[in-house]
Amino acid sequence: MRWRAGPWDRYGEMSAATTSAGTAGIDTQELSWLVYHAMDQSDDIVLLLEAVEGAADGEAVLIGMNGAFRRASGFADAQAIGQPVSRLLPLAKDAATLRDAIAHQTNIRTEMACTRADGGQFVLGLHMMPVPSPGHRRFAILARDITAVREARQMQASVQRLLAKVFLCIDEAVVIVDSGGQVVMTNPHADHLLGHLPNGMIGKNLLTLVSASMRDIVAARRERQLAEGTDITHDTVLLRADGSEMPARLTSSVIEREDRKRVCVITIRPQAEAAEDRVESAGRIKLVGLEEVRTLLGDRWPAAAARAMATAETVIRRRCGPRDSFSRIDDTSFLMCFADLDEKEASLRAALIAREVRARLIGQGGDSGAAEVRSVAAAVRYPYRKDQPLATLHVALLGELSAQLDRIETEARRVLRTAVAHAECDREAIYGRNPEVRIGTLVRLPDALEHSLTCALSALSPAETNSFDLNGLLLGLAAREAIAALSQGDSAPVLVGVDFDIFTSRAFTERFIALCHQLDQRLRGRLVLLLSHLPEGLPKTRLFECVNRLRPFCHSVGFQVDAVSALEPIDFSISGTPIVALPATALAGFSDDKLKRLISTLHARRARLLVQRIASDSAAALLLSYGVDMISLERSAP
Repeated sequence: MRWRAGPWDRYGEMSAATTSAGTAGIDTQELSWLVYHAMDQSDDIVLLLEAVEGAADGEAVLIGMNGAFRRASGFADAQAIGQPVSRLLPLAKDAATLRDAIAHQTNIRTEMACTRADGGQFVLGLHMMPVPSPGHRRFAILARDITAVREARQMQASVQRLLAKVFLCIDEAVVIVDSGGQVVMTNPHADHLLGHLPNGMIGKNLLTLVSASMRDIVAARRERQLAEGTDITHDTVLLRADGSEMPARLTSSVIEREDRKRVCVITIRPQAEAAEDRVESAGRIKLVGLEEVRTLLGDRWPAAAARAMATAETVIRRRCGPRDSFSRIDDTSFLMCFADLDEKEASLRAALIAREVRARLIGQGGDSGAAEVRSVAAAVRYPYRKDQPLATLHVALLGELSAQLDRIETEARRVLRTAVAHAECDREAIYGRNPEVRIGTLVRLPDALEHSLTCALSALSPAETNSFDLNGLLLGLAAREAIAALSQGDSAPVLVGVDFDIFTSRAFTERFIALCHQLDQRLRGRLVLLLSHLPEGLPKTRLFECVNRLRPFCHSVGFQVDAVSALEPIDFSISGTPIVALPATALAGFSDDKLKRLISTLHARRARLLVQRIASDSAAALLLSYGVDMISLERSAP
């Protein structure tokens, strides 16, 4: 190999200095000759340039080349060595790029059209980089002749443009879908057939173009097709842009691109025969809690899930009639088809089954999360043909039930969002010994709002339900009420109920305490927190601990109960002088003596009694005469 003397001699010196134990038997000259010979025989082009000092910026001459360049360019050593590289390599339009990289001594990766010795052209894909060399500005070029590759690429692009024109012009509806199910291309015939504007389907998921009753079937067939890589033809029902349904036959072919990603080319042929409409009532129950505890149970999950599902199956089998059917559709759900029920009756039957399953699970000592059971039912109208398999019925029913459940959950989330943004509170005026002078206000959610929130939360998963802080919402309303009263010069306390549920988990407690920390000190002096829904058998030490957590954030902590019997286990001394709130209905049937003993007992325990929502002024006057400390009437606070 004939290299021009110069920088390649330094390579031999470096090789000698870095000879390893594996090459100890080869001298430097022999090792260098082996390297040069290998490079000379390679298909990779290696060139060495040296910038011309004092010449125009970017001028360089060729000082070294290997055999691959001689073969590609047709230049002999005598014709090329020492010649300006701008005359040997790029054409005029590429010369500026090369000169600029040489002038600034930068790396470049590019493709360049070059001249051959016979005047022809060839294309190099090259990487040029500066080479450290004391006293000289030198550059190495590694390149390959990509003339044939570029011609093939141009030919492929021409063929693709031609195919694109054919795709647009053929009188057949064609849709191209990527491996994720997104529509990436449609032809005008497909847009017209389904009633969309040009390119209106691009970016949509294929399943949104399919009737809800058939989506699970189409999704399963796509997964199987992509796994097996085969072409399939099947009948389905598509949705037009106006929402109408169209029976169609789809032929789907899998094509693998150069980047190994797959696309499906789908041909759509409308079917002349309309499908017969069928109506079927169905219900679905879902053991929501099992999904929440799956990760917590670990290796114990299969046994717990099997037990819960077996219990549910026993109940369903007993509740279903001889013409009804049911099937397990996943690890946590059952689908039931009721042969002789309308939609309203099916909803009731599904709810009863869900309630009984939950009761059985709790009776077996199951996890409280796993005992959550949700039901949904619907009368489903779906397309049916005589040759359609029976499994299609279950798929259609399940699709409609899932869609209905989605609608219920969407509406539930909307209700919660609206409550947070626009919730208002009801104000209950509290009076003392003088029923004409208001001494405080109890804040609570309106009955209608509380009912809608309870329904909305029951429709969502436990995770979403737990993320909504109903106590925090009510605390915020109470704080807003206290601020409004202060602005009017009213310093009377504001009472607000706090569900003991906040102490059932560390996360709930910390969330509520964090909200309390945000309250201004002036508000804390106005608020009275009434603990409600105390669990039976609650230890006094636990109640003392919970009261102490709330004390720093309010004027005092009291208790709100629904029945006199709930007062028995409470040690009122742990909260100083608490307010004990009882509804007037809880005292119905009490004799005068019994009522006086109750008041005397509470006063002995340093508690003050508030009787809420008394029906009449005369009843209020009687209770005050017996020693009741505070009352509220069945009218809103001013």
